[in-house]
Amino acid sequence: MLTELDGDTRARLAAANTAACHMSAMRQQWDKVLANPEKVANTAASKRSPFKFNRANSAGEIDVNIGISSVALPDETSDFGKRYLAAIDSVQDLCKEYLHGACKRQTVPHMSIGSVLLDKDSPQEYNDEVSKRTGLISQVKAELDGANPPIRAKIQTLKINPDGCVTFQLDHDPSQDTNMAEADLDAALEKIPTCKGDAAAGEKKRFKKNDDGTFVVSRFQQVRLALGALGCEIKGMYSSGHMVVVNLVDTKLMEAIPREKQDELWSKCHAAWSPLLGEWFELSQSKCLCYVERSLNEGSVVVAPALGSQPKAFPESNASAQTLLGGIFTANDKGDVLIDLEKFQARASDKGKSTLQSFQGEIREKAENMTGAHNMMGMHSEEQLLACFKVFDSDGSGFISTSELSKVMESLGEKVSDEELAEIVKAADKDGSGSINYKEFAHVMGVQS
Repeated sequence: MLTELDGDTRARLAAANTAACHMSAMRQQWDKVLANPEKVANTAASKRSPFKFNRANSAGEIDVNIGISSVALPDETSDFGKRYLAAIDSVQDLCKEYLHGACKRQTVPHMSIGSVLLDKDSPQEYNDEVSKRTGLISQVKAELDGANPPIRAKIQTLKINPDGCVTFQLDHDPSQDTNMAEADLDAALEKIPTCKGDAAAGEKKRFKKNDDGTFVVSRFQQVRLALGALGCEIKGMYSSGHMVVVNLVDTKLMEAIPREKQDELWSKCHAAWSPLLGEWFELSQSKCLCYVERSLNEGSVVVAPALGSQPKAFPESNASAQTLLGGIFTANDKGDVLIDLEKFQARASDKGKSTLQSFQGEIREKAENMTGAHNMMGMHSEEQLLACFKVFDSDGSGFISTSELSKVMESLGEKVSDEELAEIVKAADKDGSGSINYKEFAHVMGVQS
């Protein structure tokens, strides 16, 4: 005779069922990624700094992808934010452990709210478009800063998108929904520069229609409509959003990972983030970011500044980000964030130095793994910089040889040609020895003069 299950038993069974569903979904999503190697390669190329070598996509084209986006970042001051960031770190660390060169950590996990300016193909095109919309960035900043109530969300699941992005899928809070008459929704969509004609019809399908003919508009969609009304190039009127934490970058390496190892990885990931399930949290840390690539890697992003201020690399506390960006972005008195074309070209032309500086985040992470130290942010101290130097100087000779440099770059997932290696060494090798000593390494990293 069956007896009614007690609460704890029901909870355990529900958790087991959720975990089983998670594992099944992750297997299917992994296989879809393997079936899309070109898409993964193109996405990986678009998520790399333009100051790194080999950013070409599968067609051999170099994507600069300069634009502006409004994003929501975890609130590290809240209790949930701290636990959320810890879960993200755990998932990233696990992926790095199990997938090695097949994945890249997302340096600043973020959720896109909407594009202010879609990706442009050159700094000049970017500047031209910003100038046409003078004052827009400051308006967006004011809209995000004054958003009330803040967007509320909760974690739905961990997912692998077909383009190789491992994301936390978020669910919207129905209590923040509003209803909008069809005519009003049509009028709101038509105000958005990227939602004219057929595009508006496509975006309209993302809104749920009620039986009475009105449409449900989530808080995410309310904010996106408001930004679109200001003139932002919004695309994707989704009712919620997702936060990228890891990028899968090499399907060939992925194919070599046994299914049991995959299962072990995703099971451990589930254990890391599932305790957060069901908790509503506010995405109160919304920002307007200007970037020179699609992802938020170090040295690629600045926060839209207050009027009268100049933009700084994000995060501001990261010295390596500030060094790499090097004043490329500037702002006028209307808050428009523009690119200094001369500085951008100088940085892009100095490929050897820029490439080495672009990898400061990855180098620091590798140094942390080697030494057991943590949070070596910005390489402020001599000890931190020396640890990074030793990542390359594997034989302890006090010099970084071309072969040592090649091995490190390969371990970071970068296929660097002999010509490119020579450019990196040439940029740092001030005494002409053919190798890089510690003083030269410190100089090229922008830490010492």
